[in-house]
Formats: sequence, structure tokens, C-alpha cells
Amino acid sequence: LVKAAEFYKLIHPKLPELMRIDAVSVILTHQDQVVSLEHIKNISDGVF
Repeated sequence: LVKAAEFYKLIHPKLPELMRIDAVSVILTHQDQVVSLEHIKNISDGVF
């Protein structure tokens, strides 16, 4: 994931110099009702 983000930054030079990777976890019922929603910040363990 970090390598993909680094490549994305390489081909988009106007992005900010420092970036982080966040994740979103969504758990749904069989009827597509949201059971849990979690935003996990900075899963990349630092800024790249």
C-alpha cells in the first residue's frame, strides 16, 4: 500500500510533500445496515 501511495505521489507532483494513509472499516449486516464504522488514522506508521 505504501509503495502504491509513493507511486501515486510520483505521478501527481502537485500533491503535498507530506502525506499519510488512513483506513476505513465498515461492517454491515446481511441487509446492508451499518453495524460498525471506524476511521483509522495514519496506518502507514508515519508520514511519507
